[in-house]
Amino acid sequence: MRDPDTALAQNVVLVDVVDELPRRRPFPKRADEIDRLIIHHSGALGAPGYAGMKGSAQYTIAPKQGKPGGRGFAYTFWAPYKPPAFGPLTIFRGNRDDVRSAHTSRWNDRGVALVLQGNLGALGGPSTAQITMLEAFVPWAIARYDLVMPQGLTYHRECTGKKLCPGGAAEVWIEAFRTTWKPR
Repeated sequence: MRDPDTALAQNVVLVDVVDELPRRRPFPKRADEIDRLIIHHSGALGAPGYAGMKGSAQYTIAPKQGKPGGRGFAYTFWAPYKPPAFGPLTIFRGNRDDVRSAHTSRWNDRGVALVLQGNLGALGGPSTAQITMLEAFVPWAIARYDLVMPQGLTYHRECTGKKLCPGGAAEVWIEAFRTTWKPR
């Protein structure tokens, strides 16, 4: 049974779909306390909304080039590129906080990951809906995980040097948020 939605802002909700996503096997338990939120992009646009997240999870578990597929959805949270036709903007939870998923190599034990759907470099940055979701979600995550700013908010390329993740415009948004954020 799905947990009730969590309202993050007037028109942004967090919906738990952990038990609905395809998985090959469970992730291990987290060994460390969460001390950062790491922002990613999915690299492909795929289907809108939850269908895109489910497609990403399915891609992760599929065998590739003779290797077995991964465990399951690699991130903690998913922010769709396209908003729903009606209703609130929805961020989806794909893993629980105690899970060490597979999003940022050596940072997996310490970080939770929000993935912004799409190849944001090719798309010119996050969608307007994703910016609205970031504005609601990031303060919620800072409070939930008691993140110390500015290092508590980071992005994939900053952690590992992986080029273009989450893309220049998303990185500019993150940098601006870190310099202007004030605790309430």
